Amino acid sequence: MSMIDKENALEGSAPLLYEQACVWLQAAPWKDVRHKQTVAWMLVGLLSSLHVALPQWIPSVICRARFAQSTQRRFARWLHNRRISVLHLYAALLKPVLADFQDRQVYLALDTTMLWNTHCVVYISLIYRGRMIPLAWKVMEHPSASVAFKDYRSLLVFLERQFTGRKVYLLADRGFVHRELMGWVKRTPRWHFRIRHKAGIGLYRWDGGRFQPLAWHASPGQVVCYHGVYVTGHHEKVRLAVGWQKGAEEPWVILSDEPPWPETLAEYALRFDIEEGFLDQKSNRDVPKAS
Repeated sequence: MSMIDKENALEGSAPLLYEQACVWLQAAPWKDVRHKQTVAWMLVGLLSSLHVALPQWIPSVICRARFAQSTQRRFARWLHNRRISVLHLYAALLKPVLADFQDRQVYLALDTTMLWNTHCVVYISLIYRGRMIPLAWKVMEHPSASVAFKDYRSLLVFLERQFTGRKVYLLADRGFVHRELMGWVKRTPRWHFRIRHKAGIGLYRWDGGRFQPLAWHASPGQVVCYHGVYVTGHHEKVRLAVGWQKGAEEPWVILSDEPPWPETLAEYALRFDIEEGFLDQKSNRDVPKAS
């Protein structure tokens, strides 16, 4: 396909994409219809160019601007407009999408990834058909993938409002063994957690007078469950499922707020569906050029 043919095809598809974007964006409470129109063209540019850089979107936009810089400035003003509450708009757009989601039992994966070794992105994603669908995220200038509960608490509160009435399982890796997180989930109706701990976990039992160390045992091929045990330096009460797959170097140690069963390990394994999403965003972000 020649360059002229590509440009003609784009000009034909752009108005249709724009109309479809406006229909979808209609669910949000816009203060100014021009805000909706601008972000609709931004979506057209993003989908057409497959790039996040504003200048790459300009060829996809049909408008009366005579200079490319005018369109770029229009997009930049939208992104920095304090009258636009992105979180408020996003919640309105997310609500009908989740309403169509039929499963009453939801699995959310909590994880982090690093960008350029300088910025940490905290994600909470919906696990769906072997993939992740990012629902809430936060980008921080942070030198490590380890974050504190206060850094992502607002994401949990936001999603709690979106999943009212549904049973939610929060899946997280060993970097999120936070007492505050487990306490928050326990206080939130219909929310539960499955959090992996390192194999060298310290377990305790309460004998009525003090905490006593508890040694756990598991062999390759075994699944062992513990009820009413305590972990972390603050002795948070949890249940525990330990599974050691044959051939693995170490067992999985999964903390749960519900009575553990072998299925607890399978539920936690759903968290690994996020890896494909991270691969798309980082290692596979370069799109091959069409010949």
